[in-house]
Amino acid sequence: MTAAPRSASAAVAPTQPDWSHWTVILLKPDCLARNLNGPVLGMVGQHVRVTAQHTLYPTIEQVFTHYADILPLSAELGVDVAAELRRIYLGHPVTVALAMAPTPPSGCALCSAPPIRPRQTRPRSAAGSAPTPCAKPGRMAG
Repeated sequence: MTAAPRSASAAVAPTQPDWSHWTVILLKPDCLARNLNGPVLGMVGQHVRVTAQHTLYPTIEQVFTHYADILPLSAELGVDVAAELRRIYLGHPVTVALAMAPTPPSGCALCSAPPIRPRQTRPRSAAGSAPTPCAKPGRMAG
């Protein structure tokens, strides 16, 4: 006996991950040169679950895309941003890690805050505000 074919309406749609609980961690060349990648990821791992990491040599296109918000600020900052990014990154390894935070507990105002948008936080930093300790033990907000 053969099973009846599944109808299109019975197909199960793949679930999409909730990216609001994920973060990308960039360990810069100076971190790797000082052999701090293990301690840094260990510290981060106390707050989120690091699920993947990869060390690579970024291209200038990748670096300029990552720092697109500060590239036009050379005059304002008093430094040739493009030249400094080339000096810091080209020919030097970086580690990129992916981490997932647990679901925020209900009722935690810091954990429920909307994500920080780097382009809206300028000029504090290229990556926006750093996470701040949450009122809940073992949690970070931001």
